[in-house]
Amino acid sequence: MQRARWTSLTARLPAGTVQVGLGLGLFGLSSYVFLAIGARHLGPEKFAVLSTLWVLIYTGGPGVFLPFEQAIGRAIAVHRADPAQERAVVRTLIRTSTVALAILLVIAVALHGVLVDRLFDGSEATYAALLIATVGMWGAYVTRGIFAGHDTYAAYGAQLAIEGVIRMVVGVAAVALAWSLAGFTLGMALALVISVIVTLGPTRGGHQREFDVTVTEEDPGRRTQLTILAWLIVGALAMQILVNIAPVIAKAAPGQSPGVAGRYLGGLMVARLPLFVFAAVQAALLPGLAHTVADGDRRALRRQLGNLFALVGAGMGLFTGLLAIFGPTLVGAMYGHGYGMGRGDLTLMAAGTAVAMLAIVAGNAVVAVGSAALSAGAWTLSVVVLVAVVVLMPGSLFLRLELSYVAGGIAALAGQLLALFARARAGATTSQDGINTWLT
Repeated sequence: MQRARWTSLTARLPAGTVQVGLGLGLFGLSSYVFLAIGARHLGPEKFAVLSTLWVLIYTGGPGVFLPFEQAIGRAIAVHRADPAQERAVVRTLIRTSTVALAILLVIAVALHGVLVDRLFDGSEATYAALLIATVGMWGAYVTRGIFAGHDTYAAYGAQLAIEGVIRMVVGVAAVALAWSLAGFTLGMALALVISVIVTLGPTRGGHQREFDVTVTEEDPGRRTQLTILAWLIVGALAMQILVNIAPVIAKAAPGQSPGVAGRYLGGLMVARLPLFVFAAVQAALLPGLAHTVADGDRRALRRQLGNLFALVGAGMGLFTGLLAIFGPTLVGAMYGHGYGMGRGDLTLMAAGTAVAMLAIVAGNAVVAVGSAALSAGAWTLSVVVLVAVVVLMPGSLFLRLELSYVAGGIAALAGQLLALFARARAGATTSQDGINTWLT
């Protein structure tokens, strides 16, 4: 009976959710273990530097490279019957992702002084970790796209799990060997790179062609493809800014105590616990929606979205209630003295996470029906709202950051739903100017 219930539950989720979820569970656990160890070992002031690096890596990396993972996965999945077309699209994507990596590295070099002096408190090792992790993020998202496209979700989950295990080992070693901030930052970056190298095996053999980036002929739809990709990057980066940027604002804001960014990240990590679970769904969400849209089954699409909205809404409602009761105790237990957060702070953060997750579901659907530009516009609107609340509202910085998270999430959700309804009323399934053009 229990097995039947489990099968019924997992059947409602996109394919690959369980395999990715197992790896992501270990990855998420390692994140909390690593940050909790860092908070206790380094203290609020140095932990603020570690938390700032964390946010930059896990904002810029997914913001720029997650669209490549999604696009590579869709291209491989849709073009399995046409290997030549698959190779042409994937080659273009990998080449373009390499250009994006180069641009990020150039920007990081140009901003060396600002990053080291303003955000990293003079730590050159933290700056080096940022560069290493940026390269690692590129490799991770390209390989994960190949894993998702070929349904090798075990390898996808393994990559996440390996990074998590190495990161926990780094945290324990840092305490045992009395490492400084540099040990934490460089260890975190190297864990990401090593996880990519170890899991390269499943991309070889039958999948080796995806890494052959030699272009033999010009793709006539290349300009359209790159335009769509640009919108995907804008949307993903804006989404990551909405969810992650608050600790960086707290670190850079004048007149704040040195440890304020670390305190904020401590509370935010607890309030964002459901995002780690949801990321397992998101990894397989867009390929599944794209298949449904390509089949022209609007009823199945509505059913998929309804199930996801119900799961996210119910789960976040329960989580927010529990966090309001037990949240302050949990934050104190995880991060120790000096990282206390009130119930109101944590409830607002959880509310922001809830609406952001609903917006992510709706945004994936908007992209799947061929409106990457509209989805990017909704995420960009959320960042505009976030900035407006932080700058214009009175009150403490903490309160403004929390309210900006909620307001930005609401703006994103409203924008995505309006775009989705507009496409539905227009009868859109496989738009000729949308993302599915890339896949045909």
